[in-house]
This record gives sequence, structure tokens and C-alpha cells, in this order.
Amino acid sequence: MNSKNIYNLSTLPDNVLALRGDEFYKFIQSVVGEPLHDILKIQLIDSTRSFLDTKDIFEIFKYDSPDLFEIKTKSCFKINDEYVVKAGIKNSLTYLTELLKKKQQELINNNNDNNSHRQISYQLLNKNPLLRPLIDWYEENENTNQNNNTNSKQSFLSSFINNITNNLSRAKRNYQYNESVKRFALSLYILGGKLTYELIRINLAGALPSLVTLNRLILNSNHIINEGEFQFDRLKQYLNSNNVQFGFVSEDCTGII
Repeated sequence: MNSKNIYNLSTLPDNVLALRGDEFYKFIQSVVGEPLHDILKIQLIDSTRSFLDTKDIFEIFKYDSPDLFEIKTKSCFKINDEYVVKAGIKNSLTYLTELLKKKQQELINNNNDNNSHRQISYQLLNKNPLLRPLIDWYEENENTNQNNNTNSKQSFLSSFINNITNNLSRAKRNYQYNESVKRFALSLYILGGKLTYELIRINLAGALPSLVTLNRLILNSNHIINEGEFQFDRLKQYLNSNNVQFGFVSEDCTGII
């Protein structure tokens, strides 16, 4: 019979190697029955790890103790004043041990597969030199943040790069933009105009929202400016909040807004 059929690992619980206490004993009883369950329980072998670490489960039968009389009678034959473990119980122990070891090996193989996947990532890194300085920059930026010396320019740049890379892994219709990128997009559109905005947006895939999205942001904003309508109070409030005394307006701004 194929050993894969004998040792069906798919029937084992995912946490079989971490079982302890009552859960472990229930598992043992369901797989190999009561006799081996009792032998383990009387020795306080109460976890999968403890079971796999025990060299000789049947060593207990070498000792002469009244507490062991009942379990010896159930599990052994007495021959010439020596107790010999019944063949069925020995077979159950062999089966259980092999089953758990194969499960353990399966987990090791899965970890090795994950490591192999990691090696593929390193190959990708070697084939794309641009990734190396980018990773170095992220590490340096992380250290800066941990030292509570956050640079607002680096913070926006990190947010901008994250936004691009996240969008490149999505379908175009599912592109998303964080608040700092939205504010940057509005500023670029207002100051640079439609043609400049579109030129940058088309050449930086996933970096900036479309004009439709941008116009929606403007319409939903509380800062809509209409041609010929002056809002000096709001302008003064904004300048004071930013400690600015002077402002400049281009004639073309109203056409954009």
C-alpha cells in the first residue's frame, strides 16, 4: 500500500504540532485508541512536542510499581516475570510517530519553499538595480522616523511613492489616492494648468488622479472660487493661519478653477 495513503496528513489539524493537554489526549485517542492514550497520560506526556522528544515511551514498563499494575495488565503480556508490550500497541506507536514526523517534515518543506520564493525575490532585486537605492532610502527614512526627526518632504515623497506602487498593482479603475497626493494634485493643477497636469499624469502611471476625479474633488470642496466673486475674509484667514502677508494670483487661475 502507498505510504501516502497510510499517512494521510490532510486529516490532521493544522495545529497538531502545538497540541497540549486535553486537546492532545483527545487527538491521541481518536488516532490510535485508548491503550496508547493511557500510557502517555500516566506519564504526563501531554503535548505533541513532549511526545516527539520522548525516546522510549515503553520504558515505564521496566519499573515495578503498584500504580502501573493496571496499565501493564491492559497493555502487556507477562512472560518470565517480564512485561512485553502487545504488538498492536507497538504498531500504533510506530504509526503515530511516523505520522507526526511526516507532518513536521511537511512544515519544514513549506518553510523551505518560502525561502526559495525569497531567493527569487533576491534575483529580481539583482536584475533591477533601481530597487537597491530605493530600499536603502526606505531604510534611512525609517530610521529617521524612529528618531522622531520626521522630515515633511521625505514624508510626502514616501507617501507619493507608496501611492504609485500600490496603484500599479491594481486595475486602473481601482486606483486610489491618499490625502497628501490629492492636495498635491490640486496644487499642481491650479499652478501648472491642465496641459502640464496631464503631461505629468500620463507619464507617471498611477501617480495622479484623472481630470474627472480632480474636478469632482474641487466640486466637493468648500473652497470653490467663482469668477468675479471675491472672498477677502477667507483669504485673510488663510494667510494668517500660514503666517503669510502677501499673495499672488495669475490671470489664468479662474479658467482652471
